[in-house]
Amino acid sequence: MNLFSLLGQKAHKAFLTCAALVICGAAFAQNITGGGKVIDENGQPVIGAGVVQQGTTNGVVTDIDGKFSITVPSGARLEISCIGYTTEIVDAAPNLTVVLREDALQLEETVVVGYGTMKKKDVTGAMVSVTSEELTQLPVNNVIEALQGKAAGVYITNGDRPGSTGSITIRGENSISASKSPLVVIDGIVSRSVGLDMLNPQDIESVEILKDASATAIYGAMGGNGVILVTTNRGKSGKVSLNYSGTVTAEKLFDKVPMMDVAQTMEWRRWAYYYAGLTDIPGDQPNIEVDRAAMQIKGFGEEAWANILRGWGISLADYNSGNYDASTLRWDPSQVIETDWTKYTDRIGVTQEHSISASGGTDKMKSYVSLGYLNNQGTTQGQEYERYTFRTSVDITPMKYFSIGGAINVRYSDQEYGVDGSGGASNSLPGSLHERALTLFPYGVPYDEDGNRVLHPDGNSLYPTVVDEVGKVAISNLQYDIAGSFYAQFDFGQMWEPLKGLTFRSNFGPQIRFKQAYKYMSADSANRLDRGIDYVSSNASKNFSWTLDNILSYSREFGKHSVNATFLQEAMYNMSTTLYKMSGYDIALGKIGMGMTQKWWGLNGSTYTRDSEPEFNSLSESQLASYMVRGNYSYDDRYMVTASYRYDGASQLGVGRKWQGFPSVALGWRIDQENFMDGVGWIDQLKLRAGWGKTGNYSVGVYSTKDDLSSDTIPFGSDGHVVYYTPTDLANQDITWETTDQYNIGVDFSFLKGRISGVLDFYQNYTNGLIFKVTLPSASGKTSTNANVGKTSNHGFDLTLNSINISTKDFSWRTSLNLDYNRNKIIELQNGKEDMVDDGLFIGQPTSVVYGYQSLGLWSDSPEDLAEMEKFNANGHNFKPGMTRVKDQNNDYKIDANNDRIVLGNKRPEWNVGFNNTFRWKNLQLDIFMFGRMGYLVQTGNGQTTAQPSRVLDYYTENNKDATYQRPSWAVESSEDAYSGSLIQRWNAFLKVRQISIGYVFPQNIAKAVGLSSIRVNMQLKNPFSVFDTAFWMDSDTGRAYCNRGLVFGLNIGF
Repeated sequence: MNLFSLLGQKAHKAFLTCAALVICGAAFAQNITGGGKVIDENGQPVIGAGVVQQGTTNGVVTDIDGKFSITVPSGARLEISCIGYTTEIVDAAPNLTVVLREDALQLEETVVVGYGTMKKKDVTGAMVSVTSEELTQLPVNNVIEALQGKAAGVYITNGDRPGSTGSITIRGENSISASKSPLVVIDGIVSRSVGLDMLNPQDIESVEILKDASATAIYGAMGGNGVILVTTNRGKSGKVSLNYSGTVTAEKLFDKVPMMDVAQTMEWRRWAYYYAGLTDIPGDQPNIEVDRAAMQIKGFGEEAWANILRGWGISLADYNSGNYDASTLRWDPSQVIETDWTKYTDRIGVTQEHSISASGGTDKMKSYVSLGYLNNQGTTQGQEYERYTFRTSVDITPMKYFSIGGAINVRYSDQEYGVDGSGGASNSLPGSLHERALTLFPYGVPYDEDGNRVLHPDGNSLYPTVVDEVGKVAISNLQYDIAGSFYAQFDFGQMWEPLKGLTFRSNFGPQIRFKQAYKYMSADSANRLDRGIDYVSSNASKNFSWTLDNILSYSREFGKHSVNATFLQEAMYNMSTTLYKMSGYDIALGKIGMGMTQKWWGLNGSTYTRDSEPEFNSLSESQLASYMVRGNYSYDDRYMVTASYRYDGASQLGVGRKWQGFPSVALGWRIDQENFMDGVGWIDQLKLRAGWGKTGNYSVGVYSTKDDLSSDTIPFGSDGHVVYYTPTDLANQDITWETTDQYNIGVDFSFLKGRISGVLDFYQNYTNGLIFKVTLPSASGKTSTNANVGKTSNHGFDLTLNSINISTKDFSWRTSLNLDYNRNKIIELQNGKEDMVDDGLFIGQPTSVVYGYQSLGLWSDSPEDLAEMEKFNANGHNFKPGMTRVKDQNNDYKIDANNDRIVLGNKRPEWNVGFNNTFRWKNLQLDIFMFGRMGYLVQTGNGQTTAQPSRVLDYYTENNKDATYQRPSWAVESSEDAYSGSLIQRWNAFLKVRQISIGYVFPQNIAKAVGLSSIRVNMQLKNPFSVFDTAFWMDSDTGRAYCNRGLVFGLNIGF
């Protein structure tokens, strides 16, 4: 018998033995059928509750009557759970009745409300919370980007290059010229010198956004534009936990509409030459002499012309010598070497982000420390951003009635800005290399026959080359931020029982920001070609501030009564100084170095020729003193009232105008707690809120109420010149606060045990005493001064809607929708009800509008249009078929700026939406996040003298008279279309998928097997596609014709 036969017999016997044991075991192990009914505290059946044998995947779901039946081994235990209820564990048995109790944790959740915390159920103001999980869902450079689409009523624009931060406005714009940015509070400290951009998103525990005056009035003059409260991670008691988070992102710049190719460009130029009246040969009939003449209109490039001649099948030498027969030439654009200029400017951008944190401690002392690193390489060459962050916190409770602690945040960042538009002819170059590449025609050539750069590839001196520009221009912005928050707190109730609920807390927060900005442009860079000499500039500034809060709080419950009172005394100081500012020329590149590692050490007064004397140590200081009292009262968890009053004094305002009071009051009613709601089981929570408050704004220059002096010189005697001083702006001692009355009514709701929940708020704001510069009579000797004039109103609504669409043991689908609408309008201006046309301000219209001519399409060659054109041309116009037609608003057959321009629309979107779907199956999670805006006007288009995007191929010609865009034209012989700008205005709406993310959490047994406590991996698609976009030729999210699309890989590890 061979070995394999022997092994086979033994395996067969072993199998029979195991089978016998299993059958015997089954005979002795009695199964039972457990069953019964699941009800809530009111005796109503709980539908869809999960009933699972504990420790297994054996489970069922309750039916419409709350009943279930499940077969389990004798002695098994059942785990019964349902959304909105606490989980119950019972012994399996027949005829069970299981009562699930409402989970009150959500209502008992504590939120930060400013100068303290409050139970979520007691909040009467309009606010929204964003968790750390939501903030870190998509890899971003800063917290501002992370908030986009995550909070209703919060409008965010992103920066246009690595390291550039966007802007935030909450519930629209109340002011015209004063600041529209919300107040940022980090760990209880008002941020004056630093901002959200200094924080590593991985260090944030939560963000609360206060939106109405009943919530923000406690910040008085600073809270007029809303308040963002950031709570960062702190140490937790227990053994030390170590966590790592990292992502690597690869991005590519995606242009939604490519530029015209050579064939399209040349035909467009021929038609332009034809419509300029310079030839009678139509543009669809190629002609070599027309091509030559058209080249010379906007500048002649010999290398470009030689390339075009390839399409005609002759050389430049043959053309110059006349050695060709034009009648035999045939145009073949495929022979022309076509240049994609973006290949010299674009690249694959790689971003890496790494964060590591540690937390631990005891009940007496807890600590937290984190390190973060970010390197964001832009998709346009020369753009890069590098950031290092450090955070540490310590909380010590040496005695049960006393605690002390602090936190320090540190950031160092280096932004390589890349090429900008400065330094060139009239400083008119496009703002980035990629945009500059889009101005160049495809028939231009990058290098001549000797390998030298062609400085103006298509012959136009306004549009220089983009080849080899990286390294010839360096723009660096270095920044150092340090922010501290320190506190000491006494709990008097721990010292003496009658003082239970009374605490005193003192907060102190110093902040400092140091910035250095450097710029170098070599003499052979495109920026300096018309100057012929290099340029260098440097400046440095410092901002220092501190905030001191002394807070006395009292909180107690007496039966059905709950009271809370807060008293605040606050002082703030802010100092800004320019350390130095220098500029000049004629400096050797080797003296300063280039790139992310350069230190600019060689830049000083002796290494270059100054074009002006350096400026040193300009200084401005301001102070704010404040007192605030706030009271909260709740009866029987049903009726709530919150009232506050803050009194602010600002140093930069005039004598007698420095102080202003800011009151607020809000009411809340939890209807779900009323007795008449006892039988309504599908309503979990229904709370009505209503509030009013007054906030302010004092965004004026630190010394705007003082006369400023500027120096000048006049010729005098043999000494040449003497210095004299004269006032620059007229001081206004009467300038005071902008004040805004804000009204809000809202409802918080939760239905079907939390399956549907959300918040809906309606608001109306009125702002008085708008601060902006007003024009002065010429007799005053001054042109303008700051003053309080004008009124605006601002209204809208916010909706947050969450739903749990499916929830089973292994699978769930959750949806979150944020939707908001906002519109403002101007009620009064400097002269009451008169428009300020030159400033773009109009009574009854939003504060940011497009003002221009209303497009009626194009003039045609129909008899009716020809007759109309004749009437206009009789009044000095030169309209022709194919030109832009605009509406004659007063029907006088004259198109003029004073009578025929109107408000075309609002630049700011009226609707914003964020929509997220989360699908979870066991340990696998899929997130799809969409973001959109609607109801606003966008401006698109390129100048007629630059390279054209292919979207404008639908232009008017003799063969395409039913076109979208005007006929091509040169600005010669009055042929230019003066009103073509009206064709680029479009009402816009878009919805794009910003993120598709899939993540997997490894089971704990696998993590522990490799010595870890947790492992999560994820992959994300960034900006994969748009669902719809009315301006299909542009990325409406960025406002440009291009955006970055990328692939992200992430890893989270717990040690």
